[in-house]
Amino acid sequence: MASPLRRLGGVLAAWCALGGALAIALAPAGPGAAGRNGEKPVLAPFRGDLDAARRSASERNVPLIYHVILEGEEQNDEYRDRILPHKELVALSERAVVIVSNNGQHKLKRVTEKVEGGTIERQVCSVYPMFENCHQHRAVWDALYHELKEDDGNLHCPQIRIFRPDGEELYSLASDPPAASTVLAQLKRAQREAGPGLTEGEHLRTKRALADGARCLSGKLWPQAWRAHAGVLEILEQGAFADEARAGAEAALAGLDAELAELGAQLVPGKAAAAYARLVVLTAECADTPRERAVADLVRKAERKREIKEEIETWKLEQSAERMWSQALALLADEQKRKAERLFRRLLRKKYAATPAGLRAAERFPEWAAEERASGK
Repeated sequence: MASPLRRLGGVLAAWCALGGALAIALAPAGPGAAGRNGEKPVLAPFRGDLDAARRSASERNVPLIYHVILEGEEQNDEYRDRILPHKELVALSERAVVIVSNNGQHKLKRVTEKVEGGTIERQVCSVYPMFENCHQHRAVWDALYHELKEDDGNLHCPQIRIFRPDGEELYSLASDPPAASTVLAQLKRAQREAGPGLTEGEHLRTKRALADGARCLSGKLWPQAWRAHAGVLEILEQGAFADEARAGAEAALAGLDAELAELGAQLVPGKAAAAYARLVVLTAECADTPRERAVADLVRKAERKREIKEEIETWKLEQSAERMWSQALALLADEQKRKAERLFRRLLRKKYAATPAGLRAAERFPEWAAEERASGK
């Protein structure tokens, strides 16, 4: 069975093809926890300031982790070499926002990677190879120093802090490198208490889903808007994105309810055909939504009303004629002239002759029209 995210991505492509690129401001990311092309997984630190990291943790509903490592001290080097590359920690960190901060300046080195059957070289920090250069791991050092320093101005390192998605601190340890099992236990606890969270890739796709949902709301495409937001709620129960999706889903249903009420009021002579046509469209669009039954009830109500029965039947006949017209044109374009002629002649007979499609056929093929009138069919 496809995952909710995969289903979400698939249906969005069909729902809201509204055009335009999605401009989403995200901090750039390095190699993910899954590694590159099957290589050994590596830690993927967040690139951006602390405020952006906190926003990302809230939106993704994942813990925020600080790894603060002082340059040139034995305990800090031990933390860097023993904790950061720990395989299980790297895997768990895929559903966390990870800050790795070090104040050192190191030589750069070049590494070779396999990409799509070929190889490329790129430059990385020789000590923290998850960063392309030392500026990246130094970027938030000053901000962390001011946030974490003691009253006497000292910043004890190595230091780890784990925060819940809402910013509440769950765990902290400074100076002595902790056991990897302790860090793993605290991170698992934070993730368990937070509930389902997003990887960075899921975060991007979810932002796109919410953006598409907002466009659908703006365009009054209520069923599509509900599906976009409900799809997010399939994978997230808490956090800023879940709150936005919940509000969007409720707004979509409220808009749909208002439209259904208006369509119900229009099921009267002179307006019934247009209202019924819209209900037919909504029948397909609302399948598997909370309003599927409400739409079906309105369709049945319309078909049972004697005063609009003829108007609805006329609309159905015109729709049948339009489908026949389209099929005939397609056959003609495919040079299947005999098959096309048979369909055009059906449109020219009594049943369809007065429909817009029948009148177009008579204008295009006057000789056939005369023959069909003469036949009395």
